[in-house]
Formats: sequence, C-alpha cells, structure tokens
Amino acid sequence: MTDYSTGLMWQRVVETTTYNQVDANRHCAMVSGSGWRLPTKDELISIQDPQYRPTIDPIAFPNTPAGTYWSSTIGPP
Repeated sequence: MTDYSTGLMWQRVVETTTYNQVDANRHCAMVSGSGWRLPTKDELISIQDPQYRPTIDPIAFPNTPAGTYWSSTIGPP
C-alpha cells in the first residue's frame, strides 16, 4: 500500500513470526526483493490514527493486532 502523504510503501499484512530487531531488519531486506526496510519511529507514527483502537486504520491495514512493532530507530522511545 502506498501512503501518498509520505510516498512510503507499506506491507499491509502483519507477519505472524516474531523477530528481534536485528532479525526484523534482515527479514525486511529479504521480503519481496530489495528496497524493503524497517520504518523509522517517525514513519510508524505517520500511519497512526487516534480514531481507531489500536491506532491503525483497519481498512488500510486489515487484521493488524495491537502490539509493539520494531522500527529502525536506535535509542530511547
């Protein structure tokens, strides 16, 4: 899915496998060829919508469970 406000492309379906941050980075690099990566913290925030619980649009990202997701940002939250 393309977010036209940022120009970013997002995978709509959440992976069922749980990864640590290092493995999540590796996995993203291998998904659907090259060019995929973990989003930054700010990029993840850009797809939040407070009108939903969890704060993700269920039409854009169907069946996305509430939870914690890795970003490529290193450091404190």
